[in-house]
Amino acid sequence: MREKKGLLSFLKVDNLIDHLTDFIESKVEVFKMELKEELAALLSKAIVTVLLGLTASFFLLFFNIAIGYYLGYLLKNIFYGFLIVSLFYLIVFIIFFLLRNQLGLRELIEKKLNELLKIKSK
Repeated sequence: MREKKGLLSFLKVDNLIDHLTDFIESKVEVFKMELKEELAALLSKAIVTVLLGLTASFFLLFFNIAIGYYLGYLLKNIFYGFLIVSLFYLIVFIIFFLLRNQLGLRELIEKKLNELLKIKSK
């Protein structure tokens, strides 16, 4: 054992091994810090997107309620106002459903998610 240590010491390989392990540990720490920074940036983008989506959803909800009430006021029956708004969204849904493959919405969403996550497409 002593001969092995003496030989490593003689060849100065022990310093090289120490420096190499320190270098690897440093690289691992840098990688961890970069990963934490990217995760924080991704989470902040996600939180902002969720907040914007939630705010837009509330606006759309109350705007549609207002339209339903207004149409109901014009037609002298609130039920008809909300029925018209609901039928409008049913028609929009049917159009999206029938044209889902032609519109390429899935591909567009996938592309945007890849850009957001910084994934290189093939």
